[in-house]
Amino acid sequence: MALRLFRLMPLRAPLSFFSLTSPFSTNRRREVQEILFKNSKTGFENVHDALHLFDEMLQTRTLFSVINFTQLLVALVKMKQYSVAISMFRKMCALNISVNTYTISTIINCYCQLNLINYGFSMLGVMIKRGFTPNVVTYTVLIKGLDSPVEAGMLFKKLITLNEIEPDVVIYSTIISRLCRRRLVNHALDVFYDMRKDGVDGSVVTYNLLIQGLCEFSRWEEIEWLLREMDSKNISPDVYTSSILVNAYCREGRVEDAENVVRLMIERSEFPNVVTYNALMHGYCLRGEVDGAMAVVSMMKNMGIVPDIVTCGILLDGFCKEKGIDEAMSLFHAMESNGLIPNIYIYSILINGLCIDGQLNKAKNLFDNLSSIGLEADVKTYTMMIRGFCRKGLLDEANELLVQMEAKNCLPDDVTFNILIRGCIQNRKYNEACELKEKMCGPCGRGFSLDAYTTSMVLDVLNTEKDDPSALALRKKFFP
Repeated sequence: MALRLFRLMPLRAPLSFFSLTSPFSTNRRREVQEILFKNSKTGFENVHDALHLFDEMLQTRTLFSVINFTQLLVALVKMKQYSVAISMFRKMCALNISVNTYTISTIINCYCQLNLINYGFSMLGVMIKRGFTPNVVTYTVLIKGLDSPVEAGMLFKKLITLNEIEPDVVIYSTIISRLCRRRLVNHALDVFYDMRKDGVDGSVVTYNLLIQGLCEFSRWEEIEWLLREMDSKNISPDVYTSSILVNAYCREGRVEDAENVVRLMIERSEFPNVVTYNALMHGYCLRGEVDGAMAVVSMMKNMGIVPDIVTCGILLDGFCKEKGIDEAMSLFHAMESNGLIPNIYIYSILINGLCIDGQLNKAKNLFDNLSSIGLEADVKTYTMMIRGFCRKGLLDEANELLVQMEAKNCLPDDVTFNILIRGCIQNRKYNEACELKEKMCGPCGRGFSLDAYTTSMVLDVLNTEKDDPSALALRKKFFP
């Protein structure tokens, strides 16, 4: 909508020389420059403000430099209004407004954010044709935009070989980040070793990326080596380092180790944040120790940290599983009394808790009332409700929800389909299970696959009901 409005905005006639040089124009220019400086760091409150300011700048464009126009583009990027920024840049070029390397790099970033990497490389060509020299920012943006982190690494090495860039810690960390996000930790470590060979020291961000990547695989010896290396280079771990470790320890059930990290943080006057405490709470809840999680909440409050919606979700989930739905509902009402506004994440936990407790009608009422409080059920909420119906053998109701979610363009995922198929098998609705399997995995299906639990259930049926003709359909469809 904003982009369409922008394209329809007319260009006004240029102002006279007198108006451009009037004291009012000079004062207004200062005001606009202050607005641009501020919003280039945070973004505008809404896109219409940015569009109106751009229109005003076009009428008096001789008063504004390339820096001012670029600040406006950067503000739009902060707002994730990438298409608007690109259209604005095109209008600037059509009016021969000056641009520079940073302006074009900003637009390359917009194309990359929109997954239009080819257009990003085209803009690189435009930059070179205009006589500008791409810098490390330009190439970092392009490397980030490449879908394959391996391709990004190859481009990076090629640029170094051609002496196009002087690699720094930012670009190395960008490559490491891309590789770790794809779980290619060995490749990330190779890049880290190359960085050290090139004489570039890693920052705390670099080490955090590697530590987080290694935590995904519980490679604790290498994590300890990285922590020792940080210490030898006088790089102090920050709150993110500690939060990564707390989260990793808790996932493995090592809550005592996680507590030691928190204690060490406080001793170093590096105070844990809400993310750290949430991870510790989750660790207790995973072990079924809800009272321990509540003790963490008390610790948070003593440290002056306000629990957030994630804190509440972790506690509610723990209460549903360990203390029962009634206590969970009491906690939910207490949260509301303290001014915390529940979102779909919170309601999904409650709906799931009610379903597990067998209170399907209450769960359905809560589900049906979501729209009246301004919330839309997401795929997880629908799936939880479908699971509740399947547990009770109410397959018609479960399938109605499947139709409803698809009609609302909330597409079911592989978890949804696996739950429905298991529900059909448990209730001996083998033909319906075959139809769902076709919809899920067939040539015209969604490209999902059966999970181990569903596969095991099908095999059990085939072994125990060999003589049942209806079970033969399962064999043909599931194991052709």
